[in-house]
Amino acid sequence: QIREKTPMVFEMYNHESIFCTVDKLFKYDLELLVDGGEKTKIQKHNIKYCYKQENAEKVKASISCDESVCSQGLMPIIKRKERYQIDHNMVKETWAKRQKIRLVTREGEIIIGSPNWFSIYDVKVSLPLGGNVVAFFHALYDFKVLSDEKVSTLNEQELKPTPIVVEKQVEHPIEN
Repeated sequence: QIREKTPMVFEMYNHESIFCTVDKLFKYDLELLVDGGEKTKIQKHNIKYCYKQENAEKVKASISCDESVCSQGLMPIIKRKERYQIDHNMVKETWAKRQKIRLVTREGEIIIGSPNWFSIYDVKVSLPLGGNVVAFFHALYDFKVLSDEKVSTLNEQELKPTPIVVEKQVEHPIEN
């Protein structure tokens, strides 16, 4: 994205959206070009997810909100050991089997789709309405693999922005 100067959207805490291009990548920060070239540095732990600007409408139409999580007003967790723990073997298996996943951010955004690629820090999710989102593990409240029968019963209504209740809490690591 840096080399190509791809116009991106970074979704931050407090539901702030930053429309920009990425200028430089550092270990804990990104330097962004916003508003026609103004440089802004942001800390990575403040980013929940990002996507290409050209996919903004599809992404917004694909993401719903879990009001029970949103109402908690959760903010970033700086210390890694206190964050929601992701089982990376499960992510790898989910990707290999082309299964659907359901992510919930600490501010309640629900992202449903298929993993396109992943790293130890993030996962790129192909959305059912088109477009992709890169969700950062440090910003997650919940990560679930949807069973085959659950996927087959998902309908268009479930993929639209409607509240969904999350039962799992952040403090519990993912169980296989």
